[in-house]
Amino acid sequence: MKYRASALLLTIAFCCLSGCGSELDLVPVTGKVLVDGQPYGNAKVLAYPTDGPSGFGMTNAQGEFELATRDLSGVKVGSYTFTVTPDAREPVPDPNKPVVILQVPYDSKYRDRRQSDLYHEVVAGGKNYITIDLTAGTVTPQ
Repeated sequence: MKYRASALLLTIAFCCLSGCGSELDLVPVTGKVLVDGQPYGNAKVLAYPTDGPSGFGMTNAQGEFELATRDLSGVKVGSYTFTVTPDAREPVPDPNKPVVILQVPYDSKYRDRRQSDLYHEVVAGGKNYITIDLTAGTVTPQ
């Protein structure tokens, strides 16, 4: 029992000294997702950094999103690979109806982190508004 208490105290002390649980240094990132020039709503936007935690956002009906890290608004400064996936959350399927496979109106490689070539650099102190154009396969700052 004494060993467990010592280990717990050592873990807590390490977390406090290393910044465990402290606020992340995040910057706001907002943007829009387009397919064939039209806003793409109800999609998950994931931003995978070369180092650190990922960012996540959902597009609204106008294709607009805001990235968050964990439960905090924004992402860390750095290079990111983006993926966009339709939100296929459906109510519990009706066993009397056929399952509908969701059609994706863009290259499916943009749904896979390993295949996506949608890259963008998030900068400190700048405006981080981006447009992800899935038809052209580009991420452009505005």
